[in-house]
Amino acid sequence: MKNTRRFITGMVTLAMVSAMAPMNVFATENTIPLNANTSSGSTDVKYSVDPSYTVVIPASVTLSDTSTTNATISVSGKDESNPFKLGSGQALSVNIADVETNDFKVKCDTVEVPYTVTAGTATTALKKGSTAAAFTNDDQTAKTLTFSKIDSTLATVAGEYTGTLTFGISVENAAPANPYAANNVGDEVTFGSYNWYIIGKSDNGVTLLMKDNLENKKYNDSNTSVTWETCTLRTYLNDDFYNSFSADDKAKIVQKTNSNPNNGSISGGNDTTDYIYLLSIAEANALDDSVRNCGSRWWLRSPGFESYMAAGVNDGGNVDTDGYLVYSVFGVRPALNLEF
Repeated sequence: MKNTRRFITGMVTLAMVSAMAPMNVFATENTIPLNANTSSGSTDVKYSVDPSYTVVIPASVTLSDTSTTNATISVSGKDESNPFKLGSGQALSVNIADVETNDFKVKCDTVEVPYTVTAGTATTALKKGSTAAAFTNDDQTAKTLTFSKIDSTLATVAGEYTGTLTFGISVENAAPANPYAANNVGDEVTFGSYNWYIIGKSDNGVTLLMKDNLENKKYNDSNTSVTWETCTLRTYLNDDFYNSFSADDKAKIVQKTNSNPNNGSISGGNDTTDYIYLLSIAEANALDDSVRNCGSRWWLRSPGFESYMAAGVNDGGNVDTDGYLVYSVFGVRPALNLEF
């Protein structure tokens, strides 16, 4: 009984102290208001992991006036106990820094000689802010940079020409993976609600040609002289048909600048920038026979042998450069370019 009385006394004492205490129940950095119903508090719990990667850029590159020069950018974990790790959907991006020294020139005295740099299999030269290499948890292979040949005729004084290329490194959200990366040219794939042939491929995209006719339409609504730039079929494809895709799919379709060569003396018209387009005579001739032949006639964007005619592919799968009257009704096989 003695121990029991001490316990009860202790409880009473604690209750009296609590009643006389300030409104805050706990003396912590996060104060908690007391009310008639409930009170609660929370503590942030943290654990930090240092970035676990090492990026290796070339210390120097010696340019040549006879051939291009390759260099690599690589990445690895700090050591075996700190493997390369990024968050889900993230990429380690190595960019051409947006600094004054990145003018893509080597200089000697007052003479400057330009050069260009491309990444991987790309054909477009890198600019300030461009991504030179990107790495993910699933792709840590070294990336190649290709430096162009130097035009030696511009090096008008003797001496050593030098310059600086500065890189920036950041962790960014990774670009969506190319879902067609494992496919080859000639493969049949699905995009939107249609079946397509892959007729071109790059590291981050593909060129697609619809497998079958989308529908039968006139090249132009009136029987008059016309080019791909001005025909009504181009308007339909880049308006009604393009807008029939979902917002997500439209974001993947990139504009392409198309040249429109003459057919003999008949003008092909101005270059055009299109989301959706028809193939030219040359592009259709480059197709495999099995891809070109869909069993019916279909339009090309090139002119025929008169300005009121357009070239096409006949129902035997052969390119007809003489063409058909633009007011005729033939099949439409759209082409488009996707990037991811």
